[in-house]
Amino acid sequence: MDLWTQLKKSGQDAAEKAKELAELTKLQLDQKEQEHKLEKLYAQLGRAFFESDAEKDGFSELVAPIVDLKAEIEKSEKRQEILKNGTKTEENAEKNVGDKCYSCGAAVTPGSRFCVACGANLSEKPVAEPAEGNVICPACGKEVTKSAFCTSCGAKLS
Repeated sequence: MDLWTQLKKSGQDAAEKAKELAELTKLQLDQKEQEHKLEKLYAQLGRAFFESDAEKDGFSELVAPIVDLKAEIEKSEKRQEILKNGTKTEENAEKNVGDKCYSCGAAVTPGSRFCVACGANLSEKPVAEPAEGNVICPACGKEVTKSAFCTSCGAKLS
């Protein structure tokens, strides 16, 4: 064999190996995708079984940790929401759970620190009813004497 023929054959062999390697890689990726789909189906089946009222006898050692983890996740989600919204304590975050501003009644996002409609500070505990002659400032939420402006923060009182 001459040099040219050897080079040609080596190139063909390399191309064949590359083709085989590409096919092998594709098969491996397809298999991983199928295994991933199977895991998702198992997870869906397990979730459906767990959430159903089906008899769970014999599965208590699997169900108990799931219940515990779900409770831990819920607690973590609440804490994350508190931290995201800048609310210092859970007590303050839960004051807004009614989804309404205590000052103007506008809808608010749970955990919000201020009302977007009137600016009331939602992290401070609202006074139930102001004393006669007093009002609740929509900006700071403090009870102040009824006047044109809040004596606490200077906001205009309507």
